[in-house]
Amino acid sequence: SWTVFNNMELLFVIGLPIGLAKTANARAVMEAVVTYLTFNYFISTMLQLFGSSFGVNFKQAAGGESGLKLIAGIKTLDTGIIGAIFISAIVVYLHNRYFEKKLPDFLGIFQGSSYVVVLGFFA
Repeated sequence: SWTVFNNMELLFVIGLPIGLAKTANARAVMEAVVTYLTFNYFISTMLQLFGSSFGVNFKQAAGGESGLKLIAGIKTLDTGIIGAIFISAIVVYLHNRYFEKKLPDFLGIFQGSSYVVVLGFFA
């Protein structure tokens, strides 16, 4: 029924790294999903705290004309497919550039996917 269309954002977040990552496609997908969910949790928290300053009534139900949407169970701002593509594209760029970057030994635990997710959070 509407399952695919209701989750189109997540499908784009999953699909873009599969096609565009140069190495370790599965890890790129995981990095993109984690970064996208972190982004949505961040927006949700900002709207809970400061939604009235931005003209958003966070107490309204998601959907309709509220401008809010449930994405993976997170009530957040409806950025649509564009938001998902934007976040996913940033993560793919970071993955292609920094996934194989060698860090100093004391930061070795943050190499690879962890490094990309941390960079994605601050990007």
